[in-house]
Amino acid sequence: MQSVRIIVHEPKEFKSGKNLFATIISERRNTLCIKLSEPIQGSRIKSDLMELATQNKKENFNPLKQNYSVMFNGKLVVENTNDSEDFISGSISYD
Repeated sequence: MQSVRIIVHEPKEFKSGKNLFATIISERRNTLCIKLSEPIQGSRIKSDLMELATQNKKENFNPLKQNYSVMFNGKLVVENTNDSEDFISGSISYD
């Protein structure tokens, strides 16, 4: 499993440029499922699982493999349920 670093751009509640760390669990086309090193609190749910999608639907996460960062929109996901919350945008790169 690959470790990644996330630089948070939104929401504003995070300090500008705050880093989160995670491990990639799975990858499908332009979507990554990651497990954060520690849970984060959204407005409704708290979770250490996130699903990330590229901001541009025509892009994918392949540039990560070439040590480039990729811009994403992400949502917190509650394991074994359909509960999720759109929550974050930022950039992701291999750590």
